[in-house]
Amino acid sequence: MGLELETTVIICTWNRARLLKQTLAAMATLRAPPAGRWELILVNNNSTDATERVVQEFRDRLPLRCLHETRPGKAHAANLALEHARGQLLVWTDDDVLPEPDWLVRYVEAGQRWAECAIFGGSIQPDFEGRPPSWLKTVLPYVPSAYGVRECGEPPLPIQPHYVPYGANYAVRAAVQKQFPFDPSLGVRQRQRVGGYETEVIRKMLAAGYSGMWVPGAGLRHYVRKQTQTTRFLRHYYRAQGMCAPGTAAAQQPCATLFGKPRWLWRQALEAEWRYRWQRLFCRPGVWIQSLVKSSRLWGELQRHSSPVNRHPQVGSAILHQPPNPSRRHAQ
Repeated sequence: MGLELETTVIICTWNRARLLKQTLAAMATLRAPPAGRWELILVNNNSTDATERVVQEFRDRLPLRCLHETRPGKAHAANLALEHARGQLLVWTDDDVLPEPDWLVRYVEAGQRWAECAIFGGSIQPDFEGRPPSWLKTVLPYVPSAYGVRECGEPPLPIQPHYVPYGANYAVRAAVQKQFPFDPSLGVRQRQRVGGYETEVIRKMLAAGYSGMWVPGAGLRHYVRKQTQTTRFLRHYYRAQGMCAPGTAAAQQPCATLFGKPRWLWRQALEAEWRYRWQRLFCRPGVWIQSLVKSSRLWGELQRHSSPVNRHPQVGSAILHQPPNPSRRHAQ
């Protein structure tokens, strides 16, 4: 690779000015890579809040370039950043994170150490708004994807297709990333949140023969708003997973139906729901959370039989439709 590795950090943002300010303040305190240069590209995806004022505050404190993407959708914003990035290594993150002081240094060191690797990932820990309920702390190991949690551990391990980095914290060599643009049908757009636009691309890279490595020390904390620290949110999240998961072989076979849906699926959903409600009264959280997840996925699978959705079976995340009266995550 050579001694220098120019790096581009990319953030796509929409109406999260308050949290973006915290993220940029943390970026301004990062330890600079010992070799090579870096830039920070921020893509404003039609923000209507104080985002522009926040950007102006940090122009003299960060190697910052601000781009504007008028097409709604995070994938559009990411593709625009990809067109303009100058770095050999692209580090992707979000507008509501707090990186560790050595976060960027660790990625640059990894890019130099593992010249054969194209993809790098770091850990993500939740940064809860307020004090989370005690049951949530207990069940978090059972529902990490719902809160974007990723662990990479020690020592460094190769990235595997079944466990890939999340969009808030990963890096890719630019030459490889430009072969795999993001799918605009995925990602946040209007009243629908289709998860997995980043993980889909990472899995495509791995399937094409590129390798990756987890990077201990390249960690950050990711904001978790109060409204998502509820069983209602978890039901919504896992029901959406059931809606977009690939159908089982049994679901494709002719069978007796009730209201146009398989009777056996009704039975499984009702049994799981009853089990969850009973366990919620008498069992510890580590028990009932598993029944909540199962019942929610089954209700989602039932809904899928009558509500066609834009499914991407290869994507590990779910299609998340906003609940009634949505409050945009981190809206100002």
